[in-house]
Amino acid sequence: MVLNPSIKGGLSEWTAWSESEGSLRASFDPKDSHDSEPGSLKIVNLSSEKWSLTQNELIRVKPKEYFVISAALKSQFYDRKSFAMVSLTPLDLEFREVPISGPPVGDPSEPFKVTVLKSWKAGKLEIAGTWDWREMNGFFSVPHGAYWLQLSLRGQGKGMVWFDALRLKRGVPSGVNLNPDRSPPSKTYPKAVLYKRIVLGDYAGRNLRMGDINGDGNVEFVMAQKMDIGRNEHMITCLTAIDLEGKILWQIGKPDLRNFRTTSDIPIQVYDIDKDGKCEIIFCRDFKIFIADGATGEVRAEERTPKSRTGYGFGSPPSFPETQGDSITICNLSGSRWPQEFTLKDRYNNLWAYDKDLNQLWSYTGRLPHFVVPCDVDGDGKDEVFAGDAVIDQDGKPLWVINLSDHCDSAVIGEIDEEPGPDLVIANQDGGFYFLDALTGRIRKEWHLGHAQGTTLAKFRSDIEGLQIVAQTYWGGAYWFMFNRNGNMVEADFDRVYGWVPVNWTGDGEELMAAPEGLYDGHRRLVVPFPDYLEPDIDVKLWVYNICGDPRDEVIRYGTEHIDIYTQSKPFVGRKIYTPKRKLYNQTFYCSFKSEPAWTEVQK
Repeated sequence: MVLNPSIKGGLSEWTAWSESEGSLRASFDPKDSHDSEPGSLKIVNLSSEKWSLTQNELIRVKPKEYFVISAALKSQFYDRKSFAMVSLTPLDLEFREVPISGPPVGDPSEPFKVTVLKSWKAGKLEIAGTWDWREMNGFFSVPHGAYWLQLSLRGQGKGMVWFDALRLKRGVPSGVNLNPDRSPPSKTYPKAVLYKRIVLGDYAGRNLRMGDINGDGNVEFVMAQKMDIGRNEHMITCLTAIDLEGKILWQIGKPDLRNFRTTSDIPIQVYDIDKDGKCEIIFCRDFKIFIADGATGEVRAEERTPKSRTGYGFGSPPSFPETQGDSITICNLSGSRWPQEFTLKDRYNNLWAYDKDLNQLWSYTGRLPHFVVPCDVDGDGKDEVFAGDAVIDQDGKPLWVINLSDHCDSAVIGEIDEEPGPDLVIANQDGGFYFLDALTGRIRKEWHLGHAQGTTLAKFRSDIEGLQIVAQTYWGGAYWFMFNRNGNMVEADFDRVYGWVPVNWTGDGEELMAAPEGLYDGHRRLVVPFPDYLEPDIDVKLWVYNICGDPRDEVIRYGTEHIDIYTQSKPFVGRKIYTPKRKLYNQTFYCSFKSEPAWTEVQK
């Protein structure tokens, strides 16, 4: 059922507004259309200010009703800050905008968890840059307390945008399951056993890294604390390395629990960059890049961080002449036998590549993601780097650049669909989820579901061919989705998120999802509860690592007071065990987790 009249019906049903008087032009363009009906709505904005066209008639709805929204948009903007959108605003019975809240459960793929999620972000179709006609589709559930939807076309910045084929229908996309499976699972899972609880001191930090830092064959932990030093800028204040018994091995800086929390990644990774069997600590502090000995914390090499640059001005301008760094990603730009390079980025605009001797290789300015994604896209044996709006070749030259609305929160690259060649899945905040050809940047499919926050690629369901993508939204509505290899939605949940860290718990080829309370399967069933879980803890985060020697994962859950390590209650039985390929040394809060299938024969 089409609830709103066609935008080709004229402008008498709409109210226009602009921050800059006289700069907005709206008209029917009879010569340009996307569908078989002639014409479209053309909007020209002559200023850099905001504008809107709001439909006068409200749309009557009920809480929890499902809708599919679709439209075709075409754009020609003159800078990277300009955009336009189709927007729905939920209103209560007194015609006030409905605020959105979220339950403190699951893992929202942010460094923090809140229950007030601001304005509703679903029901929006956004476009930026210059594009020919693009078909956009969205799906949403009417939020609690909403009884009306107000439709508007809005945007900001100089340029032109065309709207056509705008439709809003009650219903659910074909093939999408909304209800968690309540039936018992067809297989049994090993119970979770608390293998170890490490009591933490005043050095505890939201940012935890792990690896064998002293070559003893065991995993150690490095906890980082930080302080904010500017808008969207922060500095590491303390690093503390501990072993599995909680013994402090070394410490850099002065610990202070007031510096526990963080609202972003910070520039540190633990990785064996020289392949001597001991991980180094690569980090930024005091406007310097350091490579430190993992066993002792002693600095092996250091270099000044690069000069700050405004870039395209997304986010706030830099506060200092040199960047402090936002995140570090290990990559293989030289085609060596193991990765020997890394990238350093500022919060939103600039990226620098370095070799293991801290020589700067190249830099890039664009609209960056929270965490860049390395992958050999063109098959030359060297990593390219997905940098939010471009795939950068190993020499720093873009293979392609794309202009999407907002910026990328997370992404994964891999052989996903049935076509040859790598694929790229992007969670682009309010701009939506995108499935692209990683080599060319061509959009294959896009979903507009709210504030696209997280993407993870793994084998969560044996009954669905290929790998699955778990995706989550957060701000303006914490929702959870699963897509198949072709980008078709197969699961949707508008009541909660579950988790995004894949867990190889059984070794049988089907992974689970880690949440603070336990492990969920791909049908959204809590199949492995953690034995001591009492209530949601906003400071709990999760990761996986092989700690006990069995190729199956242990789950690491950590907060302000302790690190809990969970393992299986019984050993693996079988001739071959699932050992997915991952890059666990590239740790981030922002999903971007790829777990590709691989098997290992079990030694008798």
